[in-house]
Amino acid sequence: MKTAVALGSFDGVHIAHAALIRNAVSYARTHDLLAMAYVFEPHPRLLLRPEKPVELLTTFAEKEALLYRLGIDKVQAERRGEKILQLSPEAFVKEVLAEELQASFVTAGENYRFGKNAAGDASYLKRLCEKAHVRCEIMDTVFFDGQSVSSTRIRQCLSDGEIEMVNRLSFAPYTKCGTVIRGKELGRKLGFPTLNIAFENGILLPKKGVYISRTTVDGESYCSITNVGENPTVETAKTRMESHLFGYDAEAYGKSVAVTLLSYLRPEIKFASVDALMAQLVQDKEAAIQYFKGERTV
Repeated sequence: MKTAVALGSFDGVHIAHAALIRNAVSYARTHDLLAMAYVFEPHPRLLLRPEKPVELLTTFAEKEALLYRLGIDKVQAERRGEKILQLSPEAFVKEVLAEELQASFVTAGENYRFGKNAAGDASYLKRLCEKAHVRCEIMDTVFFDGQSVSSTRIRQCLSDGEIEMVNRLSFAPYTKCGTVIRGKELGRKLGFPTLNIAFENGILLPKKGVYISRTTVDGESYCSITNVGENPTVETAKTRMESHLFGYDAEAYGKSVAVTLLSYLRPEIKFASVDALMAQLVQDKEAAIQYFKGERTV
């Protein structure tokens, strides 16, 4: 079947990615084509610069789910790595886009690079596609608050704890999914139970600290506070998400949960005692309650 292909890395699936995907989907729907996102897996930078790997915003599974939410019919994961990256721009358009993917329509951002040594740019992509009788549309850069929207910008905001800006720049709020793992269960013993999930390797971690969040378990969404860090007051653990859900006290080990970060409350610190930690958590919870009431006191 002929296709409408969106080209890009789509890490984080931000609002500029969403505009690009919607362009491909819209064209596909009006021309009876299969809407496809063509994505390298792993990320090209992990192949081209293994000595300086990029920390990603999303796993491939998370990225894939977001692309399907945007209406894509098929996410084509390109797993041939170096073999494809070494193709000339001309060969990539002819052999991959026109022949393998059966593209009738291609869309990419104006900063898109392709072919061996990234020799091809967006304007050359358009010329090559026209030569191959493939319609090509290059999308303009999307700006937000006077700056271009990019995965690089979102990575910086995430590292700085600017989670509300991350969410404004993204198609969907920053969410991490995982299986609940066991911790020391100290929170449960103290009447402040938490659900813990680990980060996958290669994923950029948010700034360590306490966030106002929403956590979904068993199909229900709960207001929550989430610590991203090592819990230094009681242990030195591998960095993880540790969420306290308001009104939830069931057994959850082994269950799949989704944690959405909404607002940064404070840095993670090592308290002088467990009592001091618990007193602070009470304050954190109250700040979150006010946040969810719409008072925005944080």
